[in-house]
Formats: sequence, structure tokens, C-alpha cells
Amino acid sequence: SQSEMKSPTVIVQKFGGTSIGKFPLNIVQKVIKSYEAIIQAIRAEHVQAVQAYVKSPAIARRLVQEILNECRKILDILDSVHVVQAVSPETLDCVVSVGENLACRFMAGILQDQGVSSEVVDLSQAFVCPPDQVINQAFFNELAESMGGFVKESQATVPVVTGYFGSIPGGLLARIGRGYTDLCASLLTIGLEAKELQVWKEVEGFYTADPRRVPNAKLLPRISPDEASELTFNGSEIIHFLAMGQAVRSKILIRVRNVMNPSGAGTIVQPMNPNAARTDFDHDIGSNTGKSKSRCTVLGQQCAKTPVAMTSKHNIVVVNVFSHERSTRPSFFTDIITVLGRWKLAIALMCTSQVQLSMAIDSQAPPTMNADDDDSTLANPNLLRAIEQLQKIGTVNVLSKMAVISLVGRSMRCSSRTAGGVFTVLGDNDVKIQMIAQGQSCLATPEPLFHLT
Repeated sequence: SQSEMKSPTVIVQKFGGTSIGKFPLNIVQKVIKSYEAIIQAIRAEHVQAVQAYVKSPAIARRLVQEILNECRKILDILDSVHVVQAVSPETLDCVVSVGENLACRFMAGILQDQGVSSEVVDLSQAFVCPPDQVINQAFFNELAESMGGFVKESQATVPVVTGYFGSIPGGLLARIGRGYTDLCASLLTIGLEAKELQVWKEVEGFYTADPRRVPNAKLLPRISPDEASELTFNGSEIIHFLAMGQAVRSKILIRVRNVMNPSGAGTIVQPMNPNAARTDFDHDIGSNTGKSKSRCTVLGQQCAKTPVAMTSKHNIVVVNVFSHERSTRPSFFTDIITVLGRWKLAIALMCTSQVQLSMAIDSQAPPTMNADDDDSTLANPNLLRAIEQLQKIGTVNVLSKMAVISLVGRSMRCSSRTAGGVFTVLGDNDVKIQMIAQGQSCLATPEPLFHLT
């Protein structure tokens, strides 16, 4: 049609970077002790990169000056932090914005040096978030529209867009997490009315298992958003769950690609066609037997009964809280959850009985702390403080150095053998089971997932 001929094909590509993902947290980690030395190292690294990759003297001079200006900006921020002796979520967001501006300016400079029309588009200028803004779907819709309109104003052939889109109440990192750049890319794709979102990572895509731990793990060519969400929640942190949710809501195809292997097929994240047979998901984790898989029909859809993939989380602590009373008081569970919320601890798994609550919690310290010491079973100081307060509620028993194993698959409910197979494998390898819990419901069909610690 005439409208289709006028509408250009738009693809949003999202890239991460060392400056964006790592340096801001390191800066804040040592803000009091040696932040000037860290900024100096960042400045030197970026200037060296410009000298190594940019051939045009004019573009190189401009980039170096922009780097100096951005580093001066972050020093001003950290000088203020040093005076007040506190780091607010909004301050951390400002630190992140500087790192992203450095990365974007560098990439735009390289593109210009290669003769490509490019410019930096700072999305933090696209939308001003009110202090009392409620973070809900209406907010995301408005944000997507603002992002799209702001980028469309760029005259460059390849705008280089910051993943940072401004601070929100409570802080962008605190409310969304480091995956906010994925969310930004998803919202921008919606705002530009694009049909595809390419998320470039340092992995090929979603695998049936972690290829670093399972050598014969297979790349999944296609996966549904609910399965991808389960894998993301339970260890395979490839795409932020909010980014997937927004893309799926707008019927946008997500393609995960490897920046180190651009020609690779990657993984497509897309809702399944309820009228199509699910032949793409006939994967057997770590198996090359070639045997036919048993299948079932769920809501009129033919599905494989076997798990699609498995994932794991390590450095898990199981905290068991037993009530002091024979009959649990109504506030027993509420008091426990309140303590965990106060210390910003996320529960990976939870099992309950009338007088007991068992929780699997990540024992590592927050990103701004140093938790690399393997000898410390409880490296997270917040977890230690929470346990002290939980002891006032009930008797606390702690099991450290645990792991969570998750099996993910939409149609495992069709099989009566999945649980038995899991228990057999674990038993044969002398692995003791501490907890079992069900994962979130899938978008089309609620399916059980087996989480074993």
C-alpha cells in the first residue's frame, strides 16, 4: 500500500558498554577514598580509545574535549557527595548518566570518522519526571511517546541514543535496576513504531543451559516471552523482564544478537502463534539422543512436554524462620517480609507452613559493595542485619552456600515424569533438596517450574 511504501523500516539496536555497566558503581563504591584517581583512569581510558580508533584530527580533538568536560562534570558531582557524606539514588543516576554520555560520544565520533552521519541523543532531555510520578503503564506509554518524538527530531542517519532516560522517583537504578537500558530500548522501539528490537549482548542468545557449565548446551533459536522471563528471573539475565513485557504488549519482535558474532542467528523472543504447532521447542537439555519427544495439547496448541531450558543461581542462603508459638499469630509472615523489605533483600524462592517460613535469598553484597571473598558465606551486610532482626520474630536457621536450579518450560505440566526425572538425577549425584517452589505463571498456560536448592 501507499502508506507502507512511505513508512521506512526502523530497527532499534541497543548496545551496552563498560563505562555504562561497570564504572558508575565502582565510582560510588570508592567515592570517599579515591574517586579522583578513578575518574582520572576513566578519562585516560577514553582518551586512549579516541587516539586508537579515530583518524580525523578534528573529530579526535572535539571528542577529547567532550571527554574532559564530562569527567569534570562527574568530579563536581562526587565533590558534592564528599561534602555531604551521602549518596542518594538520584546522585547515583547522575553518575550513570555521565558514563553513558562518554560511551555515546565515543561511538558517535567513530561513526562520524567513518563518514556516517551521527550524533548523540540524550534521552534524559526527552522527558521530565515529576517527583510524585507513579511508575505504571500510563507512565511507560507517555515515556515511549516522548522518546520516539525526541529521537525523530534528530537529523542524523544514525542517532546514538543514551540508555539513561533521566531519573525517576526513588532512583532509576533502585527502581528498575541495571537493565534499565533494555527497558529504554524497548520503549524507544515502541515510540518509533518499529517492528523489531535488536538487543546486542556478549552472548549468542538464550541457551538450554549455561554453556560455561554445560558444554553441550544448545542455542534456542526461538523462545516465548514467558519462558524468557522465567530464565531472566532465575539466572539467565539477558533481557530485562520489563523490557520484554513492554515489547510483547506492543507486539514487537525481540532478537538477541552477539556483538562479537554479528552474523550469528541469535535468539528470537516472540509470542507463540496459538494456531501453530510448537516444533521450534523440541529441545532436550544437554542431550543428543535424537529420540522423539512426547507431546501434548494445551488450549488447542501442540507442545513438547520436556523443559525448554534450565538455569541456576549460586551464592544462595536459605533462611528458615520458625514461630515461637505453637499457633502462628496473623502478623508472623507480615513481620518477616517487612524486615526483608527494610533491608532491600529480594526473595528468590519461598515455602511456607503454618509455623515456618523458608526463603532463598542471594547472599552476595549489593553492587556497590565488595563481595568477592569466597570465604565469607554471608557477604551481604544487609542480610546479616536482617537475620538479627528476624531472630526477634522467631527461631532462625541459616543454610549457606546453596544454589537454585530452575527448569523452565510451558508444557511441563503435561508430563508426569519431569519431577521424577529431576529427583532421580539429583539423587544419583547425592544432591540434597532443601526447597521446592513453583515459578511464575506463563502468559498462555500456567506451568510449574522446579526450583531446587
